Amino acid sequence: MQWVFQDKLPDLTQDEWEALFRFANKWGFDNLEQHCLNEMKKLDWDPWKQLAFCLEFDVPYTWAHRAFVVLCQKWDSKSSMLQAVKVGGWPLFAIVAHINQAHLRVNALTGTRHVFGGPTHFVAWRSDHPTVEQLTIWILQVEEAAREAA
Repeated sequence: MQWVFQDKLPDLTQDEWEALFRFANKWGFDNLEQHCLNEMKKLDWDPWKQLAFCLEFDVPYTWAHRAFVVLCQKWDSKSSMLQAVKVGGWPLFAIVAHINQAHLRVNALTGTRHVFGGPTHFVAWRSDHPTVEQLTIWILQVEEAAREAA
């Protein structure tokens, strides 16, 4: 069924877009579902909530690219690691940890300056790193390793 009202919607809040997405997902309105995803991607999400949303609806992780970047910037704290397990279980923990470590290796190989502070060192992350392409490769690596281990 073609969705014909997409140009007539007012600006919606995040909760309203999520409700509309849930409706579209439940009833199989694929065009509306995609439109909601496109609009929700523009919103300022809590990164953990965005990843939980991806897990709940099997949305590709690349949709939550910004969430991964934000989480990897904060990954050195134990509370971040515990939150990953709480939100998405060990699979999400493995994905975020792998992305963080892969990004650290890439920066070390390319000579990006590392900033040291406290007991751990961290990389000064840029808003566009990891790229969507790097993110996709690293997530596929974790998923493949999980399949092989099962």
